[in-house]
Amino acid sequence: MESRVHRVAASTAGIDTHALKHLLPVFGAKLLCDVKADDLASYQAKRKREGAQSRTINMEIGLIQRMLRKYRLWDSIAPDVHMLSERKDIGRALTADEEQRLLEATAKTDSACHTAIVLALNTAMRKDEIRQLRWAQIDWQQRTVTVGKSKTSAGTGRVIPLNASALHGLAEWARRFPMQSRSIMSSLLVRIRGTTPPSPQKAGAPLGGLL
Repeated sequence: MESRVHRVAASTAGIDTHALKHLLPVFGAKLLCDVKADDLASYQAKRKREGAQSRTINMEIGLIQRMLRKYRLWDSIAPDVHMLSERKDIGRALTADEEQRLLEATAKTDSACHTAIVLALNTAMRKDEIRQLRWAQIDWQQRTVTVGKSKTSAGTGRVIPLNASALHGLAEWARRFPMQSRSIMSSLLVRIRGTTPPSPQKAGAPLGGLL
């Protein structure tokens, strides 16, 4: 686990750390060579009873799978281990009406949350790409943003045109909070953490997967 931390993104390491909080109470006293398919099936059933989603459970089992593979112990039990079926209908694109209602709700609540939503909707940037965004990545003359470190190598360094809405959102944020910091999100995230964003019911649109 420790060696893996230095080879994966911080977000992935964080997921593994969270998974271990559930795995260790059950498997912590076992030797890897003693882990059987029935043990994993029992663990899956236990986590389902606790209300965990199939995706979460599969990620936890996946961590054990990687450990067993490292020591050549997975192949012997793999045929008897069955991952849980995951829902594929959770994520979907917002409709134009939902986008508008979301923007109106965040604009009334807090400008920081609104600015992040505007960037997400108009650039399709990922959460961490927005969170780590710096002013130096904005080309005001060319009206583009160059993405920094991304989830994939193909995503890192890609240049995204800024439409009128995204450009206006950034300009307004720069006007209200002059570029005293290299990071755009330093003041933005502080303000987001200090406020409660509107609920999906109030906004009238699903927030899951947007940020």
